Amino acid sequence: MSEAVKFLSEAGTFYLATIDGTIPKIRPFGIAVDYDEKIYFFTSNKKDVYKQLIENPAFEISATASDGNWIRIKGKAVFENNLDVKKKAFDVLPRLADIYQTHNNPSFVTFYISEGEASIYTHAGILKTFKV
Repeated sequence: MSEAVKFLSEAGTFYLATIDGTIPKIRPFGIAVDYDEKIYFFTSNKKDVYKQLIENPAFEISATASDGNWIRIKGKAVFENNLDVKKKAFDVLPRLADIYQTHNNPSFVTFYISEGEASIYTHAGILKTFKV
């Protein structure tokens, strides 16, 4: 598991920010998956987050760990219909079945981060920065 996915998984809830026109929008997410050396995220193609990322693929994520350290991840969303990744998401977070019933649901979409960079911070400042 990549360091970024491990951090997000341990944090539980993380927040993904997009741009809607000129207005920033942020919402909670709860799953990130490593697959084929990429970090994947999941949403519905019926949600505003999907429409915003199609219009402008730049996004940022932030999460705080129980020790008070926090992570910021930035990059661009690349949508991909990858059934293996969708199956893995259902394995990692079984309650997805309550929302989408099956990983084949056409509204259940995947995107991975490209041009990604993560920084982990402490209250004293930046701890480290790395590519994701």
